[in-house]
Amino acid sequence: MAFGLKVVLLTFPIITSGLTFSGFSGEWIFEARTNEGSLRAKLALKEDGKKLDATLWIDNHVLKGSTASDGDRFEILLVHADGSGPAHSERLRLIGKIERGELSGSWENGEDRGSWTARKQ
Repeated sequence: MAFGLKVVLLTFPIITSGLTFSGFSGEWIFEARTNEGSLRAKLALKEDGKKLDATLWIDNHVLKGSTASDGDRFEILLVHADGSGPAHSERLRLIGKIERGELSGSWENGEDRGSWTARKQ
């Protein structure tokens, strides 16, 4: 009598702190919705292990920031690269996630808030 051996491989996602970013690096077309309408900007993201660096070019302003990894989500505070800022705010907080190759999330600058999306160039 022969016995067959069936091997079943089960995989489970592992959730752990300190995950590295995945798929964020590159240049993105950033579109935000504001109280005054929508605006468009260029967002560059660079993954470096557990660190994510961001640069946002909007109008004549350049905002930069870095954050620690949290897998497919991030929260980053962007400040003017040269230390100056427009009259309305010097800081922009972005909260975002990557899903199906696109970014989306919310933004706020202390006075206003809204939502945003981005797709790779």
